[in-house]
Amino acid sequence: TILIEPGDYPNTAVVVDKDVTLAAADPASPPRIWAPEDGPTALITFDGPVEKEGPYAILLRDSEAIVSGLRFTGLRSAVHASGGAPTVSDSYFEGVGVPYEGGFPEFDRHAVTVNDDAQATVIGNTFDGGGGIGVYDLPVVQVLDNVLTGGPDICCDFGETSVVSGNTIEGAGVSGIAVFRGEGVTVDGNSISEPGQNGIKTQGRHLVTGNTVTGAAGFAVIAEGEDDGPIVRDNVLRDNQAGITWSAASGELSANTVTDGNNGVIIVEGAPMVTDNTIEDNELVGLSLGRTAQASISGNRICGSRTNIVFPDGSGSTVDDTNEICEDATDG
Repeated sequence: TILIEPGDYPNTAVVVDKDVTLAAADPASPPRIWAPEDGPTALITFDGPVEKEGPYAILLRDSEAIVSGLRFTGLRSAVHASGGAPTVSDSYFEGVGVPYEGGFPEFDRHAVTVNDDAQATVIGNTFDGGGGIGVYDLPVVQVLDNVLTGGPDICCDFGETSVVSGNTIEGAGVSGIAVFRGEGVTVDGNSISEPGQNGIKTQGRHLVTGNTVTGAAGFAVIAEGEDDGPIVRDNVLRDNQAGITWSAASGELSANTVTDGNNGVIIVEGAPMVTDNTIEDNELVGLSLGRTAQASISGNRICGSRTNIVFPDGSGSTVDDTNEICEDATDG
C-alpha cells in the first residue's frame, strides 16, 4: 500500500502497472490531485476503429491496482483503467470531466474511463459535476453504489455480464445511464432523478430491473435498436415527461409502475411482451400502440389518463381481456 499524505498534487500523471493500493494517509484529509493540462494521454478506443487520446492523473495499466479514498479535481479523465482488473473506490471527483450534452459522445470527457478490456470495479465514489463514468469497447465492469450529482452520467459500451447497480444519479446532463451495443448487462436498483432528458437508455438484450426514475424531461426508459430489446421489469417510473418508449424488435415490459407523467408507455414498433404493469394517472395517454407495432398486451392495469389506450385500426398488436382498462378520464 502506498499512502499519500494530505495536500495538493497538481500536474500529476502516474502510471500504475503493479498490484498496489494507492490510498489517503489520512482519510479525513484526502490528497487533492489533478492532471496536467498538456498531457500525457492514454489511448481510448470506441467501437473498434474509433480512437482518441485522453488525459489522466492516474493510469491503471494491466494490473489489479486499487485507488481508494483520494480526491480529484481539474480536467478530463482523472483515472483511466486500461487492461487488468483494477478497483476505483471511495474517492471524490470534483468537477472532473465534462457532462454529456448530446451528439456523438466525447469519450475522453469522463472522470473515470474504463477501456481496453479492463475488468474494473468502480464502487462507492462521489462525482460532483463533471463527466462521470465512461466504459468503452465492451469490457466487463462492475459500477456499484456511486453517487453522481449535477451533470455526470454512466455510459456507454459495457461487456456481457457487466453490472450497473445501486447508483444514485441526480441531474445528469442527458441520460442517467446509457448502455449501448452488446447484451447481458444488468442495470439494477439505481435511483435516477431529474435527468436533462432520459433516465435509462438501452440498445440490446439487457436486464433493466428495480430502478427508480423520477422527473425526467424526456423518457424514463428508452429501449431501441434493430435487434432483441431488453427485459424491463419491476421499475418505478414516476413524474416523468413519459415513462417508457419502445422501438426494439422484441423484449419484455413487465411489472413496472408508470405513474404521474404526461404519457405512460409508448410502443412505437417492435413486438414486446407487455404484461402486469400498472400504468396510472398519466395526464395524456396511458398506453400508446404504434400502427406497425406487434406488441402482446396482457394483465395490465391502465387507468386515470385522458386517453388510457391508443390502439389504431390495423395495428398488429393484441390486447386481451386480462387487462384492466378504465374509462378515459374526463377532467384530463
